[in-house]
Amino acid sequence: MIKVIIYLLLSFILDGVLSLYLTHNLLNPLLTITSLIVIYRLFEREEKLYFIIVMIMGLLFDIFYTDTLILNLFVFFLLGLFIKFMNIYLANNFMSFVVKFLLGITCYRLITYIILSLVNYKAFDIMILLTSIYSSIIINLIYLIISYFIFKKEKEF
Repeated sequence: MIKVIIYLLLSFILDGVLSLYLTHNLLNPLLTITSLIVIYRLFEREEKLYFIIVMIMGLLFDIFYTDTLILNLFVFFLLGLFIKFMNIYLANNFMSFVVKFLLGITCYRLITYIILSLVNYKAFDIMILLTSIYSSIIINLIYLIISYFIFKKEKEF
């Protein structure tokens, strides 16, 4: 459990550090979401604890990285439900983790785009959504691969 907490905190901190040094339109880190996809397998029997962790991470994401208090708490919770649903129907191998990751990042970007557009928070067009999706996939896929093989090597999966 302590490894999971360290992994989540590292992912959360790396989100902030990488967003300072990477061009936002080229590479857009969402490492916290990637880590939530990776750790679900460890919480299959303790889903309540998993959802508490998801909501805490969403709230922290709101407090430290965005100006939209409660939005990411809600979106992370929905994403946690989506991850749970995907784990029911997809196996736990590397390719399924990649599919879960691609769907999870796309789902996160799509939900936040829809909510922010509905409340007129900012004027967005569809190209901004598509750009944010593919720019998030590049850096996060690298992080997913590293994370998957670290947890696989640790025999946690």
